[in-house]
Amino acid sequence: MQTRNVSRPARGEFRRLTVTAAKGGLQYFNGQMLATDAAGLAAPLADAADLRFRGVVVEPLLPDDSQGYKRGFHLDNTHGADGIVRGDQDSSERIVRSDIGFRYAFQYTGPTPVPGNDAYAVDDETFTVDPALTTHAVRIGQVDRIGPMGWYFLDFLR
Repeated sequence: MQTRNVSRPARGEFRRLTVTAAKGGLQYFNGQMLATDAAGLAAPLADAADLRFRGVVVEPLLPDDSQGYKRGFHLDNTHGADGIVRGDQDSSERIVRSDIGFRYAFQYTGPTPVPGNDAYAVDDETFTVDPALTTHAVRIGQVDRIGPMGWYFLDFLR
C-alpha cells in the first residue's frame, strides 16, 4: 500500500468546486479525499460518523496553478487557527478547495470493485465496496471504471 497523505495527481472530467474552512492543526494534500466535521471545518476523510464527504482536495491546482506544477504542494495549517470562509474568497482565510465533479482514481481494499458498485470511505485515499469492512459505511459515490495501477475511478455524483 502507498504511503498515506502523499500528494498525487488528481484528474477527471468536469469540476464542481467547493470551498471549506481549514481546521486548525491539520495538513491538506492534493488528491486526498476531504470531509467536513460537525463544525463544518475541513478534515481528511475517514470512516467516522461525524464526517460528511466533500470531494477531493485541489488547492494546489487552483487558482494559480492550472497546469499542476505544484502537485507536491499542500496546505499546512498545523500551527494555524480554524479558517474563515467569507462571501469573497479572496478575503477568506485558510481555506481548502475541493472538487466533487471530476472522476478521481483511488486505491481500494477488500473485494475487487465492479463499475456501478457503491464506494465507502476507508480513509482519505482508500475506499471499499464492502460496507461490512467499515464501521460507519460513509458512502462517497460509485465505482466508474478501472484506472492506472489497478486503482479505480470513482464518480462522486452518483
